[in-house]
Amino acid sequence: MTRSYERLLKMMKRTILLTVLLLFVTTLCLMAGAATYPESAHPYAAGLDKTWSYTHPTSAAGLRVTFSEDSDMDWSDTLTLETSDGGSFRLQSDDFAGETLVVPGKSFKLHLISEEDSDGTSYGFRVTNVEALTQAQFYDALFTVEDGVLTKYDGCVAVLSVPGTVNGETITEIGDSAFEDTDGLIQVTLPNNVTGIGEEAFYYCSDLQRVTLPKNLTYLGERAFQWCTSLESIEIPDGITELYTYTFYKCGLKSAVLPKGLTSIGWGAFCGCAELSAIEIPDSVKFIDEIAFSGAGIKSITLPKGITEINERTFENCHSLASVTFKGNVTSIGRCAFQDCGSLSGIKLPSTLNELGSSAFAGCEALTEIGIPDGITELADSTFSGCTELAKITFGASTVSLGDYSLAYCPRLSSVGTPLTGIGYRTFEGCYTLKSITFANSMPTQDESDIASLADLWNAVVTVSKNSPVLPQLKEYNVCYKVRETGETNWGTFSDYTYRDKLQAISIEMGITDSMSDYQKALLMHDWLVDNCTYKISALTLYYEPAFSLLIDDAHEGVCENFADAYHMMMDFLGIRNVKEYGSNHVWNIIQLDDGNWYHVDCTWDNTGSRSSKYFFGLSDRAVRGLNSHECYNRKVVCNSYEYNWRYRQGYLDSIIEEGYDAIMEGLEAGETEISYSYSSGYSDLDTSTAALALNDRTYTVDGERVKVSVVAGDYYRQIVATVRTSVTMDMTLPASLTKIEAEAFAGSGVKSVALGDKVKSIGARAFANCGSLKMIYIPASVTSIDATAFSGVTGLTVYGVSGSYAEEWAISKGFGFMEM
Repeated sequence: MTRSYERLLKMMKRTILLTVLLLFVTTLCLMAGAATYPESAHPYAAGLDKTWSYTHPTSAAGLRVTFSEDSDMDWSDTLTLETSDGGSFRLQSDDFAGETLVVPGKSFKLHLISEEDSDGTSYGFRVTNVEALTQAQFYDALFTVEDGVLTKYDGCVAVLSVPGTVNGETITEIGDSAFEDTDGLIQVTLPNNVTGIGEEAFYYCSDLQRVTLPKNLTYLGERAFQWCTSLESIEIPDGITELYTYTFYKCGLKSAVLPKGLTSIGWGAFCGCAELSAIEIPDSVKFIDEIAFSGAGIKSITLPKGITEINERTFENCHSLASVTFKGNVTSIGRCAFQDCGSLSGIKLPSTLNELGSSAFAGCEALTEIGIPDGITELADSTFSGCTELAKITFGASTVSLGDYSLAYCPRLSSVGTPLTGIGYRTFEGCYTLKSITFANSMPTQDESDIASLADLWNAVVTVSKNSPVLPQLKEYNVCYKVRETGETNWGTFSDYTYRDKLQAISIEMGITDSMSDYQKALLMHDWLVDNCTYKISALTLYYEPAFSLLIDDAHEGVCENFADAYHMMMDFLGIRNVKEYGSNHVWNIIQLDDGNWYHVDCTWDNTGSRSSKYFFGLSDRAVRGLNSHECYNRKVVCNSYEYNWRYRQGYLDSIIEEGYDAIMEGLEAGETEISYSYSSGYSDLDTSTAALALNDRTYTVDGERVKVSVVAGDYYRQIVATVRTSVTMDMTLPASLTKIEAEAFAGSGVKSVALGDKVKSIGARAFANCGSLKMIYIPASVTSIDATAFSGVTGLTVYGVSGSYAEEWAISKGFGFMEM
C-alpha cells in the first residue's frame, strides 16, 4: 500500500513538472511568433485618444500584423499605424479588417482617435497576431517578383530600400503600377541592377518625397511619378534619352536634373509642377511635346538649338515665367504656347519664325512690347488677347492680316502702324487707347460685323484709301476714318472728338480729380448718369453704339443697355476695370474698386424717375441674386465684398449689423452651431445681404475662446444664417497659382479628397471623371464654370465652399452634398 502510494505520488510530480514545462515552452513559442499583447477594447467608447505600443521580444527585420475580421471603423474615426522608421499610415476598415500588414523593425504603434456614430453605434478593432520576420521573410512579404520584374509592393514602410534580389531572383525592372497609390511611402532607393521603371510605377504616391534612381536606368515609363505631389527633387540618370507622357505630371518638384543625352520631353512631362522654379534643358533635346511644362513654376527657360518648333500649350499657365531665350532657328510657335504667362514682360521672337498659333501669347499681362518677324503676315485668333500692358507692336512684314480678337483687350496699345489687309471679329475690342489704324490699299471688303465692331473704338481713326472697297462700310457703320489721299476726315457721330470731350466735360462738372479714389470717381459718374438721364423705352437706341443716347443725344434718354454702355465708357475713360453683366432682359455693370474687389453697380435701377438713388451701388453677388432679371449669365468675376457698398460706407447698415451680431452671439452662447435670424420688415434684403458679409469680419468670443463663424444671407427674405465653421483636411491641396483645372486632369485617378486653389476659375471636361474614391472637394468662390462632364461617374461627393457661390448652386443642381467651409 505504501509502495503504491509512493509510485502514485511520483507520477503526479512528473505530470506537474511536464505540465509546467509544456506551459513554459508554449509561452516561448508565443513570444517567438504570435503576439500576446493587450488587444484594444471591442467595441471601444467614443471620445478616445489612445495609443497602443507593440514591441516584439525577439529581433526582427519586420513584423506581420494581422487584424480581426470584425474590425470596423466609423468614417469619422482615425486609426493611425506609426512605424519605427517614422512612417504614419491612416487605416480605414475596408483597408485592414481581416488583413495582414507588413511593417519594418520590431515595433509599431496604433493611435486611435474615436468618435461615436450618430446612431450610437460604436466601432473597434483587434490585433490577433504579430509575427516576427527575418530579413528574407520581410522582403518576401513586401515584394512580388516575377521573372526579374517587381510587380507589386505591399507594405507599410516609410523609408524603403529595394533590395537587389528577392528569394534569389535579381530585380531588373519595376513593373507597371508596382507602387501605385501607396500611402505613407516617403523615401525610395532603387538598386543599380534596375534598368527600367514601368508605366504608373509610382503613380499617386502622394507622400513620396525622395527617390534615388539607379545609375543603369534606361527606361522611365509614362506617368511613372504622376501625382507624386510631395516629390521635391529628381536626378534622372544619363541612360534616359526620352521622357514620356505625364512622367512627372503634378509633382511637387522644386528641382529636376535632366540627363545630358536626353532627346525628347514628352506630353505633359512636367505639367503642373508649380514649385519647379528652374530647369536646364540639355542641348541634346530636339523635341518638346505639347503641355510639357504647362503650369510649371519656371522663371526662365532657354531653348536649345535643336528645337525648331514650340508645340501647343507647351508653356501655358507658367505664371512665373519672365524670360524666354531661343538658341535655335524656331519656325513655329503653336496654339496657346505661352498663354497666361503673366510675368513674361519681354520676349524676342526668332527671325526664322513663320507661324504663330492662336492665343500663343494671350493673357501675358506683363508683356509691354513685341516685334513680329517678317515671316508672319497674319496674326491668328486671340494671339495677344488680354495682354493688358502691351503698348507697342511692330511687324516686319509690309502688310498683315489680324484674326478674331487677335489684339483684343490690350488697353495700352495706341497704334498699329503696319497697313492691314484684313481684320477679324472684334480684333481690337477693349483697346480703348488705340488711336491709329491703317488699312492697306489691297484690303478687300470685310465681314460687316467685323467693321461694325470698330465703331466701339471711340478713340481710334482708321486711315483708308479713297478707292478702298472698305470705305463704304466704314461710312455705313459710322466708324471714324481719314482718307489717305485727300485728308478728308469723318469724325463720325461716335468719334473720340465727341465722346472724349463729353466725358472730360462731365468729369469737370462733377469735380473729379486725379487724387480721388476709384470709389469716389465711380460714384460721381454714377450720380451724373442717374441725375441727368431718364429711363425711357422709346428712347433712341443704336445697336452698335448704345451709349450715344445718354451721353451725346440732347434728350439723355435710354434703357438699361444705354445706361450700362454709358457707364462702361465712363469707367474706361477713368481707367477703372469693369465688365458688363447680363440677366433676362437686363444689363448692368460690375466694377473693380480700390480694395481690388469687384462690385455690382446698376445705374438703371438707381434711376427711379422722381429721385436718384444709390441703393444699387456696390452690391455683392448674393444681393443681386434676389433681384428680378439679375441672373448673372456672364459670370466673369466674383463679387463677395462689402467695403465699397455705398450704404455701408454711409453708416446706414450699422444698426443692422449690430442687431445681427447680437442675435448670433445669443445663439453661440446657447451652444447652437447654426443660427438663423430674420430681420424685421423695416429692412431691405439688399441691406441684410450686405450686412451678412460684414458680419463675417466680426470677432465672436464665447467663454474666453474665439469661435470661427461663417455668415451668409439666407434663402428667405431679410434672413441671415450663421454657422460655426468646421475644419476639414483634404488629402491633396493644389498649387495656389492654378487658374483652371484642365480637361481630364484627374480622370480615373485614386484621389480621395482635394482642395482647389482660390484662383481657379473653371473646371474642364471630365477633369474628375470616374474618380470612384473622390468623396470631398473644396471649390472656391472664384470658380464660375464647371463642365457638364467634369465629375462624370462620381457619386457620393460632398462639395465644400462658400455659401451663395456658384459651387453651391452647382452642387445642389447635381444632387451632391454641400458644406460651408
